[in-house]
Amino acid sequence: MFGTAEGRLQFMELYRKNWESLHCQLGFKKVVLSKGILSLGDKAYDLHCPLTPAERAAASEVRVAEAVGLQGDLQKEGLKIVVQAQGTGKDRLGILGDLFQARSDRDVFFQRIRPSIEDKMCGQGFKAIRLETPGNKPQYTDYRLSCAGVE
Repeated sequence: MFGTAEGRLQFMELYRKNWESLHCQLGFKKVVLSKGILSLGDKAYDLHCPLTPAERAAASEVRVAEAVGLQGDLQKEGLKIVVQAQGTGKDRLGILGDLFQARSDRDVFFQRIRPSIEDKMCGQGFKAIRLETPGNKPQYTDYRLSCAGVE
């Protein structure tokens, strides 16, 4: 049953529907499917368990640190910007700068940085990037990240 990708996916759909919640409550974090006792082809799947408050706080801290690091990298390139982890869960990456006055400027900037940062930002739990002008009447555009495996 677990020898093919299709068999594993069918089982995981059934598993998630019927047992995932219970196993999350019991503290399990992964399911490992193997073809047999001596199998070298084991496949591990992360459970979709809700994070504990401590895990959420730790993840937020990591995203804040990632934003600070990205700010340093972009400023080394001569860009006068501020980068922040924003939102309730600190899962939106805010990049503020005067160079984002026009929507077209924001679009071009996002398309340029997306290939180099999207996978890393997704891996840290960011779901979107907001490019914004500073000031009393900021102009901004939110861009959703294409994170594989994120629901």
